[in-house]
Amino acid sequence: MRRFIILLVFLLFLPIIFATDINLKFLASSSPQSFTVYKGGYVDIPITVSNTDSIILNCEISSSLGKQDIQLNAGSQRTIYLRYNAPDKIKNLQSTSITITTNCETSAASYTCMTTDFPFFTTCYYVPTSFIHSVSISYTLSPQDAQNLAIIEGYTNQISSDITSADSALKTLKDLMDKTPSLLKPSDATERYSTHQSSFNTINEKFNTAIGYLEEEIYDYASTYTSETSDLDLLNSIEYNVVILTGEINTNIQSYKEIVVTFNTYVSESESLLKPYTTKSNSDILSQYNSLTDSVKNRLETYQFDSLIQAQNTVDNYKNSYTSFLTQLKNRESEALTKGITILKKETSIFCDTNGLCSTKNSLKSKAEDYTLQQLCDSYQAANQEATDFNQKIYTKYQPVLLKLSYDPSSLSKKEQISLIQTITQEVTSQSSQIEKDVSESIKQVNKMGKTVDTTNYSLLVERFNGGDLADKKNLLMEINEEKDNIAIIKEDLISGEGGFFNFLKKLYYSLFGSKQTIPSMVLGKVEAIIVTSEDFDNFYSTSCVSFGDLKTSEVNAPEIIMINQKSDIKTEAKAPGKTCLDENGQRTTNCCDDDSYRNRVDLYPIIFIHGHAAETGQKTVQNSLDTFTQMSYSFAQEGYILKDILYPEKATELTKGIWGYCKPVALRVTYYEGIMNGGSVQYKDSIGDYSPTLSKEIDAVLTATNKDKAIIISHSMGGILSRYYIKSGDGQSKIAKLITISSPHYGTRNWISLLSNLGELESKEMQPNSPFLNSLNNPVDCLVDTYSIMGNSETCIGGPCDKVIYVSDAKLNNGKEFIVFEGPQYEHSDIVKQSDVVEKIFKIIGV
Repeated sequence: MRRFIILLVFLLFLPIIFATDINLKFLASSSPQSFTVYKGGYVDIPITVSNTDSIILNCEISSSLGKQDIQLNAGSQRTIYLRYNAPDKIKNLQSTSITITTNCETSAASYTCMTTDFPFFTTCYYVPTSFIHSVSISYTLSPQDAQNLAIIEGYTNQISSDITSADSALKTLKDLMDKTPSLLKPSDATERYSTHQSSFNTINEKFNTAIGYLEEEIYDYASTYTSETSDLDLLNSIEYNVVILTGEINTNIQSYKEIVVTFNTYVSESESLLKPYTTKSNSDILSQYNSLTDSVKNRLETYQFDSLIQAQNTVDNYKNSYTSFLTQLKNRESEALTKGITILKKETSIFCDTNGLCSTKNSLKSKAEDYTLQQLCDSYQAANQEATDFNQKIYTKYQPVLLKLSYDPSSLSKKEQISLIQTITQEVTSQSSQIEKDVSESIKQVNKMGKTVDTTNYSLLVERFNGGDLADKKNLLMEINEEKDNIAIIKEDLISGEGGFFNFLKKLYYSLFGSKQTIPSMVLGKVEAIIVTSEDFDNFYSTSCVSFGDLKTSEVNAPEIIMINQKSDIKTEAKAPGKTCLDENGQRTTNCCDDDSYRNRVDLYPIIFIHGHAAETGQKTVQNSLDTFTQMSYSFAQEGYILKDILYPEKATELTKGIWGYCKPVALRVTYYEGIMNGGSVQYKDSIGDYSPTLSKEIDAVLTATNKDKAIIISHSMGGILSRYYIKSGDGQSKIAKLITISSPHYGTRNWISLLSNLGELESKEMQPNSPFLNSLNNPVDCLVDTYSIMGNSETCIGGPCDKVIYVSDAKLNNGKEFIVFEGPQYEHSDIVKQSDVVEKIFKIIGV
């Protein structure tokens, strides 16, 4: 009995132990599987759910469009709609896919169901069941949008070429008008241009609006663009009239050029015609001519005329004026010839008669009309040369005399030398005459007493006197004078005590019949006088033959007003990304500014720092020079510049086009010294200019890497001299926008460079004042590009304010844009580049 009860309980609980799950029976579907929707429109996607089971289902339908809950009775079905709103912009969109998930479950109680397996009964449970369905949605335009799009695209396609052409023509005209002086523009040019520009702006605004509609995919305003004929006609009219106005301006420019050419021709003619008359006597007329030439030249260069006719008349009057000047000069020449030949004949006759100088006299023509003024002046010059040569012989003759007498001829003028000789001659003549007179008188008195005096020594001295030159004569006078005194003493001794009537008879006898002693005469010789030309001769030569000076015959440069064919920047279609370049991290990027439209962007021009002379002794390393701009380059980095490593000559060939074509400017240091990249010593060249090819190669490499037309140079000391040489001697003028020099010896340095030059560094010699290199560089004075010179006044040197190396005055570049001097001890030669206010000034110059 107990076993039966246990078996019965087991059979009752068996269904609970053996339970199973069954799926819900439903079908979720969506038809059709794909949909097409218009731009900006919508589509309702139908979702149908069928309940094929015998219980109530609770279903959730969800997707990216949202979700809905529905309830389905046994054996029922239901359809719901999910709305998909299409985007307003579908360009470049192909299609999209929407995934819809249907999940159903029931709250019905479980039930007992029969099975074929033992124990034949089990408990069944319902489990949630999901159904996933995807639909595809493609995009298209509505018929109306497609029609409107065709209208707007047709308008922009038809008008784009003409509007671009008109825009280019207007830009070219504006460029020409900005460069052209008012004189060469029609009086109504500005008004006409403004009218054309205003009409163009109206169409351009309409065109740009249409482009905007296309980019924004707005096609509701197509009715505005249903006809482009009137706009095309207006654009053609604008371009035609702009070309007409451009032609009028260019015609005026050409006419003005012809006027300038005419003036230059007249200037050239006047120079050849007036040149023979450029003497001081004609200075009044020539000054008038110079003033007139300067005035007309200045007016032509600055366009100071009310009209082209006035300019032409002024140039014609210029020719009449210089022709009048020429007539006056010819008349004066005729008068001068008559006067001049008379003076010359008289002067050469004197030369011939007194000094035997007859060469010029014998070559003279008989009549004044047989001469030109230049020929007559040549004869004056020949006569003057004869006199000069004659006088030189006299100077040469008497210089040894002056030296013997302890005079320094080099400290005396030639006239002073002759005057001194004449004074000495007069002195010797006076003294010798007196000595002869005194000696003769003493001998005469002794002879009257019937006595004689021994004059042997006196005669020997006189013989030496007569045989010597003027210096010898002067030096012997003292000895002869002493001998004269001895004879006087002997005379007194011989005739002392002689007196009385007897002696009177004795004197009378010896006077009549006694012997008479003779003494040799002292021969002085003649001192030749120099030739002194007459005042009339000198005045004629100085006024009629000496040059007045330079004629103001510099020509006017014809106005080079170049019309630039401007490209239009009218946007007609979306621009494709430019080619890639390397960013500041070395990564490829499309954020480049390396195409040709950025080539002349001034704010993107690279900055090139150029150091000065490497003057260290010993190994002569260049490191200190390379470090000159280290601190300044960091300041540029803070302003957004991308710093690059030092560019050595050996690395220049590694830079490829556009590799540094960022939308930020580049700053870098370069060195013109070759072979130092790996620590080598500086190898100096024969001349500063010899570094120019290396510098040119490096600058070309930087322009290639940045894809820019020009660079800005900031240079220190000798770097500024080299930069100017590069700009002047090569093609640097077209590649450098600005040159800023700091502490550069544009006119030489007189301090430490002199010491270096003694060490044999040729580039140091070239930085000495008035060196052939600097003289050539500074003549003519023309900076060719916008050049700024900066200098420090840190102390006072022997020659004036300086920076310990260069005088302030020697750093001021003539014809430069600006000369800036900073005063204070911190602005010495090397430290000036480190000062913040110097950097700020450079930023202002560059426009940072």
